[in-house]
Amino acid sequence: MSTMDAATALDHCVAQTGEPFTWIQRKIFLAAWDGQTYAQMVTAWAEQGDRVYEESYIRDEGRKLCKCLAEQLGVAVRKSHFREAVSVGLRSRDNHNYDPLLLGADSIRPPTNQLSAGVCWVGRTELVTELRDRLQDSCRLLTLVGLTGIGKTALAGRLSQELDFSEQCVVILDSDAANFGLVARVLLGESAALAETQTSKLVNSVVARLQMQPCLLILDMVEALLVPDRDGQLQYREASFQQFFEQVLRATEMPSRLILTSQDKLPSVAQGRYNEYFYEQRLAGLTIAEALELFAQWEVIARGNQDRHILQRFIAAYEGHPLALRVIAGEIVSDYDRDIQAYWHEFGHEIEAVEQMRQATAEWPSDNQPRLDRYSIPLRDLVKKRVEQTFQRLYRAHPLACLLLCMGAAARRALEREGWLFLISEYPSEDQQAAFQALQRRFLLESEQSKHRRRYRLHSLIRSVASEHLLQLEETF
Repeated sequence: MSTMDAATALDHCVAQTGEPFTWIQRKIFLAAWDGQTYAQMVTAWAEQGDRVYEESYIRDEGRKLCKCLAEQLGVAVRKSHFREAVSVGLRSRDNHNYDPLLLGADSIRPPTNQLSAGVCWVGRTELVTELRDRLQDSCRLLTLVGLTGIGKTALAGRLSQELDFSEQCVVILDSDAANFGLVARVLLGESAALAETQTSKLVNSVVARLQMQPCLLILDMVEALLVPDRDGQLQYREASFQQFFEQVLRATEMPSRLILTSQDKLPSVAQGRYNEYFYEQRLAGLTIAEALELFAQWEVIARGNQDRHILQRFIAAYEGHPLALRVIAGEIVSDYDRDIQAYWHEFGHEIEAVEQMRQATAEWPSDNQPRLDRYSIPLRDLVKKRVEQTFQRLYRAHPLACLLLCMGAAARRALEREGWLFLISEYPSEDQQAAFQALQRRFLLESEQSKHRRRYRLHSLIRSVASEHLLQLEETF
């Protein structure tokens, strides 16, 4: 693939991604493939009698092109290694027929490999039992809603282990391009889904498929499908999803089960009827005891009452939020050799500020037991701030690891270790390894195992924060 010429590579990208690209982006693609800088492009085009472009304009369009290619090909694309990155992305799609919206190459069976591999699971025993029993009884459609990082995806994976379905499929909807056709291709196959041009018939075919062959279908990150209507209420971007869910509930027989995860409360289905077939579960944070067990699994051990009290203050401040606690644990393990008191000495003022805010704000609970749900706006902002702080500390301690984190944010699918190292391949091998290990030690990578291969990805919130910093960070390297 790397020996093809620029025009052939562009044709492959258009054919495989479906992106037409603008005329200026096509010009940039051809020049970037041959290794030209933006300044060289402007000069060369002017010498060829083309119009004189502002370099800033070409640079902005080049960044848009790289971002678009990264999203479609599932690899980070930078101007500095444009040809190599695009070649890797095209080769991946050729070899695996890979849809970058999916965490797997063939309908993702079983989901436990994708949703729960590498996850430290603690507590919530009663909740798992309750939800399992509902799905084994009459509940056909279970929605798990809550703040990002609260454990919705992990819980869906845990439930998939509890349910006896020979066929289990997962569709990751973390993209503006996600549509019902994606779900149809997973359940019906590529050719059958593409052969049906009428949406209503496609919905009927998918529902019929779920009726004929029992399947556990997990739709992850459904909030990506929602848009506000004229009244500001959230609705599905495609009416086909509303039709699909309603048909699942209205069907006379439905041996299959659906689990949906979302950061937002989903629109009501069938005007609130069929309640025996539908259940919504808001997911809260971990209790103090559960979170302490989680710290122990991360090998952050309280070696005395003072250590235990410090961890309890962290847990209470973040209301048992697993992602926030995980990034804290990563810093304690990686940078402070598991010395909880040393970490508190340097950053305890952050928790004290949170505690003061809790006392002054009525929206925060008055006791120390975690009570988190999606609608705690102060906590949502606080968790993002915590990730931002971790990002800044990582940059100060290990700039190349920070760059790797940001570049990995462009990938919408999990990458093997070699794929991550390729993103910083222009640096010495020892530095590449050290950067990757720095992310592992800080628990910033989530791992998954499938087909005897281990892949790594970022949590959606960490990826979001890292994406915001990528362009700014690249200017310093």
